Amino acid sequence: MPAYKDDDEIYYRERERHCREMAKKAADPAVQQTHQQFAEAYARRRRAEAFRPVPIEPQNRVVQR
Repeated sequence: MPAYKDDDEIYYRERERHCREMAKKAADPAVQQTHQQFAEAYARRRRAEAFRPVPIEPQNRVVQR
């Protein structure tokens, strides 16, 4: 899983876009539907990740050597 929300959003948005393109190119309606379902799943995941809290690291962390 990427560490930053921006990485998550970029990944899921790109996967969604790619699946929608594949759905448009597919000749078989069943394949179109499958690609569309994957695109919708990526879109849902992207929206869910937007509300995931990002861990905050302490500013004055002591590093032990």
